[in-house]
Amino acid sequence: MKSCFAVQQLPELMAEANGLNAAGKKAEAAELYRSALESCPADIDLLYEYGNVLLSLDQLDSAADCFRQALSIDPQDAACTIMLARTLQRLKKPLDALHFYRQGQRLSPQLSVLHLMSGVAAVEAELRDEARSSFTRALEIDPENISARLCLCMMHLNMFSSIEELEAGRSAYARALDNLVRNTRLDNPTYIEAAIEAVGMMSNFFLPYQGCNDRELQKVYGEWLCWIMATRFPDFQNLECHLVPGEKIRIGFVSAHFRDHSVWKIVTRGWMKYLDRDRFMLFGYYAGTDCDAATDEARAFSDVFVCETDVAVLAETILRHKPHVLIYPGLGMDPTTIKLAALRLAPVQCVSWGHPETTGLPTMDYFLSSELMEPTDGDKHYSEELVRLPNLSICYEQLTTTADLPVVTIPGVEKGDTSYLCCQNLMKYLPQHDDVFPAIASRVKRAKFVFIKFSASHADCFSERMRIAFARFGLSSTDHVVFVPPLNGTGYAAMNAVTDIFLDSIGWAGGNTTFESLPFNKPIVTLPGEFMRGRHAAAILRMMGVEETIAADKQDYIDIAVRLGNDRNWCNAVSSRVAENKHRAYGDVTCVRALENFLTSACYKLSYNAVRGHRSQ
Repeated sequence: MKSCFAVQQLPELMAEANGLNAAGKKAEAAELYRSALESCPADIDLLYEYGNVLLSLDQLDSAADCFRQALSIDPQDAACTIMLARTLQRLKKPLDALHFYRQGQRLSPQLSVLHLMSGVAAVEAELRDEARSSFTRALEIDPENISARLCLCMMHLNMFSSIEELEAGRSAYARALDNLVRNTRLDNPTYIEAAIEAVGMMSNFFLPYQGCNDRELQKVYGEWLCWIMATRFPDFQNLECHLVPGEKIRIGFVSAHFRDHSVWKIVTRGWMKYLDRDRFMLFGYYAGTDCDAATDEARAFSDVFVCETDVAVLAETILRHKPHVLIYPGLGMDPTTIKLAALRLAPVQCVSWGHPETTGLPTMDYFLSSELMEPTDGDKHYSEELVRLPNLSICYEQLTTTADLPVVTIPGVEKGDTSYLCCQNLMKYLPQHDDVFPAIASRVKRAKFVFIKFSASHADCFSERMRIAFARFGLSSTDHVVFVPPLNGTGYAAMNAVTDIFLDSIGWAGGNTTFESLPFNKPIVTLPGEFMRGRHAAAILRMMGVEETIAADKQDYIDIAVRLGNDRNWCNAVSSRVAENKHRAYGDVTCVRALENFLTSACYKLSYNAVRGHRSQ
């Protein structure tokens, strides 16, 4: 009788649960769905709705189980197939997700969004050819699909096998970006919402890895972003800056990285910790979800700390607080902060070098950079006004390292080898510099270059480049090139401890990785590049007064690396100088005082101009 009654009442239960779900009472809706399933465990519609609400509650494993149960009843149910794929994608299981997206493509071949999401999963699974095919199919079905058009544009930013391929990819990106802008429609709410969603699909994060001046390309992209955001949120702007004498200046830090991340460790932490609280009131706006000890620190450093990932809600919160200045420590790594930065939420808006690339955003006024890192002509690399803060521009505090690090052995590196740690993202190693590794190996017996394999496809591409480069020197790359998997903090520190020499990447130098090598006193070989992003390590060494391993050109870079590998006495002497002088790179508050003066000046300059403009009317 209970089961029969429950089946009879199922429409009413479903209606009530759907109403609760629509009203935002998702936990209550989930409980009703669960109760109904006890009596009707084979009802696919009920399983689908229950899985959806579990997904919205971030109960991902339970949601996946729900959709799997539905598919065990009807393997051809397209809706449950697609939702299982989406759930697996959120569980960061792209290959599993892709399996069900492929099945969904067979069941609903004319559904454009399905091909789009399949393409995103293929990117995450490092199957770029399949991704490109899926995005292309999505656009064929729906020529107005701006997300597919954007993803196809960003697909041109990749690891390249040659200089020629890099240049061709960059040109293709420029053409696709122009095509994206020209084909963006914002003349009705549906198109506007589609554009907002597209911005979060894929970013141009890998553009600065190409080693070129990106200002003009970024201006095209930045103006496009601002156009979309201003159309969607026309009333979201704060242009007033009326400082009352004696009033604290309200500074907001907007970041998706208030956690154990290089953006926090390098840029944000020292500024927030040491800004004068008698002069400034600090607001932390966290657009991320992962929380750890760094998040607790950020909260402690803030007068107000807000955690929110919804762009509209966070923008409204910021506007309500009326900050005089917003600082984005790094932009281009997540969709929420770049959307916020494309709005005018404070009269003074600044970005810094957490991602050392100009934003191209008309809404971004200043780029906060380092006097020691910027070349003399650095201003021409930015759409923002460049601010050169003294020294390194940041107040980095020495990390505490585990006293009893595990003793590790690196497969492929044996006793008697000379190991060069090459720990950057493989995208930083440009094809025009592939020859430095065999050039060093040809002069240093048993040289081993230790790279980190962050991406299988990137490692495959780089391995083939190394094979070709070493062959030109009559060498085999397999005798000298070693890959290790990504490591946690302890494992990475242990690897630093057992390698001999830190070999910096040319074009985009190590920032956080350079700092993290200092506790182990390794000699650091670096070649300052054309752009600020290629000069981090050199600036750190200059701050320390250890400049003998800063190369003047590529041949000098090779010669320094060779001498360190062959001359143990000199290598030890450089190591001793690093040990003696590394304290100079830590805890520099000079830049914080300069930042305070800049922020104050920028705010009063706006106030003065506003008053003068009012009086002239």
